[in-house]
Amino acid sequence: MPERESTTHREAVVSLRGATATLGARPVLRGVDLTVRRGEVVAL
Repeated sequence: MPERESTTHREAVVSLRGATATLGARPVLRGVDLTVRRGEVVAL
């Protein structure tokens, strides 16, 4: 089985710092930091 590349060496394709989101007037995300690297799958 091939070895997986370390995530610390892969390029970030999405990067958020301090992101916020609201649903109507209600905050649903506050101060979210997220980094998604090439090859990763992320769901919120």
